Amino acid sequence: MTEKYVKDDEGNRVFPVTGCPPYTIIFFTVYSGERETHIASVPKFLLCWRKREREIMGENGVTLEELKKRMAEFASERDWDQFHSPRNLLLALVGEVGELSEIFQWRGEVARGLPGWKAEDRQHLGEELSDVLLYLVRLSDVCGVDLGEAALRKLQLNANKYPVHLSKGTSRKHTQINAHAPAVVDSNGD
Repeated sequence: MTEKYVKDDEGNRVFPVTGCPPYTIIFFTVYSGERETHIASVPKFLLCWRKREREIMGENGVTLEELKKRMAEFASERDWDQFHSPRNLLLALVGEVGELSEIFQWRGEVARGLPGWKAEDRQHLGEELSDVLLYLVRLSDVCGVDLGEAALRKLQLNANKYPVHLSKGTSRKHTQINAHAPAVVDSNGD
């Protein structure tokens, strides 16, 4: 099924959304290259970006498949497929992991939930985490790897390497915990 959309004057996709008021006064900033445009009164199809995102994501959030599709469209619309080789995507991913690391650099140990972090810091963290995720999704797509399936398989492999009864409460590697483990035998004694 083809999704219907309109494009603005610059060729960007604008998704129409139903159920929004025809006009509402809001203030937001649109960035287009170096230009910044402040918009005060907008028609309903521009107003409801968040609602559109919720419609796309559904009740359970966004799927890897949806991200894969949207990243492929994003690259195709810009004719960037020619640059999206596995090597280039991997190097871009590594660069984004570096940017993510910089956020935590020199902060010492950071508690779960990031207490004391400013809203801007949390937003920046979300942006860098998103960059990493998007490059990872794109890389897996270009390589023909079903990332969701691979992740579930890896979780199962890790569960086998780190059985609860041997690894609960310890950070030792599987080679360390399994070396001290009693042999596992089946019901036949084998």
